[in-house]
Amino acid sequence: MLNKRERAVMKVIYDKAVDRRAAILTEEDIMDALPKKSGITPCDMREIVRQLAMDNYFELIHSEKKGQPVMVITLTRNGEAFERELTQQKRNIRQKLAITVICAIITAVVGIIIRSIV
Repeated sequence: MLNKRERAVMKVIYDKAVDRRAAILTEEDIMDALPKKSGITPCDMREIVRQLAMDNYFELIHSEKKGQPVMVITLTRNGEAFERELTQQKRNIRQKLAITVICAIITAVVGIIIRSIV
């Protein structure tokens, strides 16, 4: 499961690479697409990209294009399933919230019944 900062970086990469399963990106491309409030520095972003590659979300190759360093990113099976993973996480959160609310209602009803008996 990815943390908030990893999800933000992976979302940018996924959005750029989903059409062809691959993308050629610079660090600036990723930094520009990240939300400003994410608080991710370029150094943090490099580390997160490296970790995502190690977690097999994509294959990462560093190269040069017209003298500028670029990253060649090819999505793997985990990377292609990223959007589905986000959907499942949201579904799990909603389910846990619903269970919590139901348990709270049951507890309140049982408490009222016990008070009325005593």
